[in-house]
This record gives sequence, structure tokens and C-alpha cells, in this order.
Amino acid sequence: MPINLPLVVGYLVICLLIAYIGHDKTLKFWGNFILSLLLSPIIGLLTIAFEKRIDETRAKAAAANHADAAA
Repeated sequence: MPINLPLVVGYLVICLLIAYIGHDKTLKFWGNFILSLLLSPIIGLLTIAFEKRIDETRAKAAAANHADAAA
């Protein structure tokens, strides 16, 4: 069974686009790319939709550290 090269390239391009969309999320670029590649681009999009931005995660961690230091 021959491999359909345009289909494989298209799949990889879609996975790369999803990874770019999620580059500022918790899993970052490569995590989102691998997730989309292994599971499916649809699962990758759903994961990105529910992931938090890195800025939000850092802000919560900084607030928790500040509260611990004040106590």
C-alpha cells in the first residue's frame, strides 16, 4: 500500500499550525505538536482550548510564593 505523500504533508502542516497556536500555552510548541501528531489535530485543538496561558500560570505561582513569603 503506497503512502499518500500530500496527505502526510498536509497532516504535518495542520499539526504544526496547531502547535503554533498553542505556543504560549502550558504544553508550549513541541508538546502541542507531539500531542496533535500522536492523537489527532482535533484532540490538539481541544487541549489548547482548555490549557492555561503561561502568563496566567506564572502569575498564580508568583502570587502563591508571595503569600507564602508574607506568612
